[in-house]
Amino acid sequence: MKTNITFVIISSVFILLASSLSADEIVLKSGETVNGKILKIGSEFIEYDPDGTVPFGTVPVSEVSEIIYLDGSAFVIKALKPEEAGDTNVDRDASVSKEALKKPEGAIEFELGFNGYVGAGFRINRTIWDGLTANGGVGYGVWGTRFSAGLRYCFNPDLSGIALGLGAAYNTGKRGYSRETDIITADGLKLKNNVIYDYKPVTVVNLTFLYSWRMNESTRFYIETGYSYAFQRDDYTMKSYTYSGFTLTKEEKDYMNVEQPGGLIFSLGIAIMFH
Repeated sequence: MKTNITFVIISSVFILLASSLSADEIVLKSGETVNGKILKIGSEFIEYDPDGTVPFGTVPVSEVSEIIYLDGSAFVIKALKPEEAGDTNVDRDASVSKEALKKPEGAIEFELGFNGYVGAGFRINRTIWDGLTANGGVGYGVWGTRFSAGLRYCFNPDLSGIALGLGAAYNTGKRGYSRETDIITADGLKLKNNVIYDYKPVTVVNLTFLYSWRMNESTRFYIETGYSYAFQRDDYTMKSYTYSGFTLTKEEKDYMNVEQPGGLIFSLGIAIMFH
């Protein structure tokens, strides 16, 4: 159950990512972005092949702040003289001034996720080498407070686009958590009873794929997915003051399987760059 639900979500995410990996990005002065393959940069208009079924589009040069190409390079648009534009494709260096990407020193990331590194919390991500970052974070989830640490390799120097991550998280667990639960008594009766749970500490190792969209120079929106492997088994105990020797129903076992750390990962976050 846990795997099937998350598989559907993650499959949808990969379809979304696949459609955005083949496009350049036109950043407008308003802050909006337009995705598509750049065809020509003229003195008045930029022509591009947009995502989707529309075959052709134009954007006035006066409304464009910069272009971010698929390879991650960024160019700031400057006014072109008519003789520089012409009717054919314009070489990048002839039509725009190349600006070295501002490589962030790191980012503060605010994240909400299922089986993610911090659950609901934040991470500090610090660049330690060109494209390689180290991160640490803390948050709270169903299994108590979660502390995490990891490494991430970003293919673009401005920490946008595709990244791969490897790390670990420690879930502190929690004691004395109680809720109404469907149980089967030792006599075979199925009924509801107040069950008290003790969630044990659990350590997991995470292998993740992350894709982040560049909203502006200092902000990224990202989706992270992957798999989390839990080292512990039988990571909770339960008791009832009314019944002994009871077991959970199949539905309750499925519910606990979803709550326990480990399995497929899906997280959303906002990253604020610092330079």
